[in-house]
Amino acid sequence: MEQSVQPADQDLAAAIRDLVTQLSAPKIAPEDELWSTKEIGEWLKLSPVTVGERVVTRPDFPEPLQPCGTVKAMKRWFAADVKKWARQNSSRLPNGKPRK
Repeated sequence: MEQSVQPADQDLAAAIRDLVTQLSAPKIAPEDELWSTKEIGEWLKLSPVTVGERVVTRPDFPEPLQPCGTVKAMKRWFAADVKKWARQNSSRLPNGKPRK
């Protein structure tokens, strides 16, 4: 017995494919992501401690964003700003320690 695909089934399959595409798409554009010292460190291949002590403290590093607006809130930086800064300052980045 051969099954034929009905137009309603085709519409449902197309709707499911569209839904899967929408759900798997990033919610925030990569350049608009906010990074903490942890994400900056992962991207630069440095520890969060090194990033916090020797990278984000540089006067030419992009200004942080504090989502809660309080001093105790964890600082975040736009990923696009960090990437641009790193490309312009790649020769002056600290060297990471070899990982064990």
